[in-house]
Parts: sequence; structure tokens; C-alpha cells
Amino acid sequence: MAKYPDAQRLADAGRYYTPTGKIVSIVDEVGGLVVIDEVISNIHSGFAFGIDASGTLAASSSLVLLGDVGDKEVHFNQIDGNFSQGNIRITLYEAPTITANGTPLTPYALNRANIQANTIQVYSAPTVTANGTSIGSKFLPLSGGGANTQPVNGSIANSRVLKRNTKYLMVITNETTNDTVDFGVNIVWTEPVNQLG
Repeated sequence: MAKYPDAQRLADAGRYYTPTGKIVSIVDEVGGLVVIDEVISNIHSGFAFGIDASGTLAASSSLVLLGDVGDKEVHFNQIDGNFSQGNIRITLYEAPTITANGTPLTPYALNRANIQANTIQVYSAPTVTANGTSIGSKFLPLSGGGANTQPVNGSIANSRVLKRNTKYLMVITNETTNDTVDFGVNIVWTEPVNQLG
């Protein structure tokens, strides 16, 4: 060990010196346990899902999606939107008052080889009497004008955890006064498989 005074410290970190002085990972050498993060674990377990929505938003109109969380906390990975121009606002609300859920949407599983049932149910065009508490908002401004109008992209809610047995709204509003905006939205989440309590 005198030749390699840091050998013990490296061993504690899962690495060691070879006789030639090269640092080698013990996992690589002996095929030990590979550690991955919770999100990747949930994807491989079949509990990761996505929904895509696309279309057009008339001036001063909104797209409203309702997420009804079941008995698992949901880890929102992203809400990502692409829009043909700016003046778009994306807002998330918690615990809205809903009189009708709207049209159910079918999520797709991210792991196509191990598909599990999702616990959060997602709907479009719910009947909303009160939005609830705003828990995040992002404004995507207009850039350019006329032939020089630029498309915009924006994300919200990355790595946010939603409460069990709670409803959430995502409202995307076209805040232009005259222009119809083409859009595409991608929502990705995981439903942890090892929750306690």
C-alpha cells in the first residue's frame, strides 16, 4: 500500500489501483451492482408515461388539461411546449373545482417492453368553475413580427412532485389578440414504485 497511499480511500469509493497504477472501477472489474436514479428505475419498471397534444389555439383562447392523481405521488418530469409564435402562457393549478372531467386521454408507456397501468388520469376540456391555487406559470413572449415572427419553446414543472388524490390543471393560453397559434405539447411523468406510506 505504500506505493499507492490512497488505495484505501479509493476502495471506499468503489475504485482501486492496478499494479501499473491505473485506477479501475470495482463495478467494471467484478460485475457489481449498477446504481441508477429513481426516474430511470421507474422507466425500466414500466411506470413512466407520456401524453402528446397538438393543434391550434385561436387568439385569446386556452387549452385546458386535467390531471387526476390517484393513490401515488406523481413525479412530473416535464411539460414541454412548442408554439408557432409567442405570447403564450403556461400555468399549473392545484385543487381546482371541476364539475365534469372532460374527454379522457390515453397516456403511452415509455417502456414498450414492460407496460404497467397508470394511476393518474388525464382529460382534455374539463368543465372548470375555479382554477384552484396557481403553483407555477411561464410566459413565452412574442419575438419578431409579420414574416419575422419566431416560434418559441418552453418547459414548466420539471422535477415537480404532485400530491396523491389531488386534481391539477394545466392551462395554455394564447395571449395574442389576433393570431391563431399552432402548438405541440409533450408531458412526461413517472409514478414511483417504491413509495412508503
